[in-house]
Amino acid sequence: MQVIEDRIEQERRKLGLGSNSAQASDENAFANLVGQYESLAVDLQFAEQSYTAALSAFDTAQAEAQRQSRYLAAYANPTLPESLDPARPAGTDRAAAHATRFDMGHAGAWRSMPLRDRR
Repeated sequence: MQVIEDRIEQERRKLGLGSNSAQASDENAFANLVGQYESLAVDLQFAEQSYTAALSAFDTAQAEAQRQSRYLAAYANPTLPESLDPARPAGTDRAAAHATRFDMGHAGAWRSMPLRDRR
């Protein structure tokens, strides 16, 4: 019977449940190891979730940057005109003025014809 009790006490000490307080606080005790494992497992799970969230945010940011770069590439910076167009023929302005005067003259004639017909 004493052998069985000694064996039970030995197993309790191994698990950190022994009656000796120095043995219970021993860092190699099984209960302390299980407690550390659970703490580390929770930390690992939190780190995995944080990593997954960071990857998701990174992918979203990359997609948004690519979407915006498409719009940025489509536009060119505005520029100032280089100079006046010297290749324009010299008589173009004069011809435009004569055509306008001619059209206005005909428009006046067309308006005055009905008045002449009424007399």
